[in-house]
Amino acid sequence: MSEYLGCDQMQIIHDFKIPVKKYSELGQNNNFPHPEECPHCHDKLLKHGFYHRYVITIDGKCFWIQIRRYKCQHCKKTVSILPAFLFPRFQRSLNYIVCCMKEYLLQKKLLLYKRAVYFYLHRFTCNIPGLIAFFRDKYHSLIPFKLSRIKKATKLIKMIWSSDAQILSKEYQDHFNQCFMAL
Repeated sequence: MSEYLGCDQMQIIHDFKIPVKKYSELGQNNNFPHPEECPHCHDKLLKHGFYHRYVITIDGKCFWIQIRRYKCQHCKKTVSILPAFLFPRFQRSLNYIVCCMKEYLLQKKLLLYKRAVYFYLHRFTCNIPGLIAFFRDKYHSLIPFKLSRIKKATKLIKMIWSSDAQILSKEYQDHFNQCFMAL
């Protein structure tokens, strides 16, 4: 359900079921879920304000968004509610990143500068074993182990792109307690 990001912070991915622009416009008025308990010690969480960050969408637009934060009254660790259209610690939207990888793997087309695309591909290919296990566990989909790393990555990115990438990303996060772009 959450990803460990350091000694004092966790992020819970939540699908708000609204586009980035609407989420940005609503700001603090978004319908933020209130986690029932601290993922660390299971005590009560209290609202602890917001932090701000930017998100760049697939059409190149930049939005300033607010992320709800909670703090445990017992262990003092914080928990943030991250919208499903984001990867933790990435500025570009999930769909933008997946699209950049897809375009490069399928057509050798760069939607961003080469270094950024290679960075995303490196992160993605490092998580191929986890992605294969995830697709086998959740969807009973078999990906042959004998394929090259790039062919596996291409097959996986097609599978992600053909599904709802945000839902798939949240399911992966819930399954492994990390996003599929984490190192």
